[in-house]
Amino acid sequence: MNNSAISKEINGFIISVQNSPSKRCGTTQHVFVFKLKSHWHALEVTLACEGQTCKAHKMVLSACSPYFKALLEENPSKHPIIILKDVSYIHLQAILEFMYAGEVNVSQEQLPAFLKTADRLKVKGLAETPSSIKREG
Repeated sequence: MNNSAISKEINGFIISVQNSPSKRCGTTQHVFVFKLKSHWHALEVTLACEGQTCKAHKMVLSACSPYFKALLEENPSKHPIIILKDVSYIHLQAILEFMYAGEVNVSQEQLPAFLKTADRLKVKGLAETPSSIKREG
């Protein structure tokens, strides 16, 4: 199995394209990995809920959520603070982990509430869209 990677620096970001065998179907998939060269200065957004805060990148939030994309476009600010009402801090941390890593572990008992939060925030890959809702009957 041959894993190859191509990396290029663009505007302070290191973008790597990795070819790796898919664990699910044995085919090659292209995995895009974004790494910040100096990531601490680029954490432009503060997300607040339950009296605690997390930092994130505008680019990541916008790419992963139409909700955050619209919010950030409608309210341009260098370092916005977004206060999330009725969002659990634990769920926010898990959603950010999903956005950055592409996967997250959530306990069975937390899963329904976590998915409801992800749906409200329109997180791609976690939120249901009208075309993906299946009717049973």
